[in-house]
Amino acid sequence: MIGRVLTLQPNHPLAAIDREFLGAQCQPNAGAAVARLTEDIRDLPASSPTRWVALMHLSSLDLTEGKYERARAAALASRRIVPSTWTAMTLAGSDAALGRNAEAAQILAEHRREWPNMDLHYFAEHIVPRWCLGGPRTRDVQQVFRHLADAVQPAQK
Repeated sequence: MIGRVLTLQPNHPLAAIDREFLGAQCQPNAGAAVARLTEDIRDLPASSPTRWVALMHLSSLDLTEGKYERARAAALASRRIVPSTWTAMTLAGSDAALGRNAEAAQILAEHRREWPNMDLHYFAEHIVPRWCLGGPRTRDVQQVFRHLADAVQPAQK
């Protein structure tokens, strides 16, 4: 579908960024896509409405590569523009992986209003495989979110 969008609109502001993300999500060779996406973000004007999406994608790719500090930084940068539940998840997952459980619980608490019945174990088992599009790093990413669920469970009671 994204290829079709780019055929019809070669300069579509999000399609190339989305294609880069989707091609690398949960893949072992995501480093090249991360480098290109990082370069794309550098080239975007500060006022670009696509900047927060590109940063959100970068956060996701970094998380799936196990680059938790970088994932955290990209999620925070994206959230400064548009706070979204998705960047809350990548930020919280990164925080838990880095041992910042209180910060992970805090960011999730902020988004409970948007997703009040969120079950992090369900997220890890059922949402992450869809998000990873069957990529070989799916189990690693599931483990990040299982760890997040276990880390913040006491804070949720």
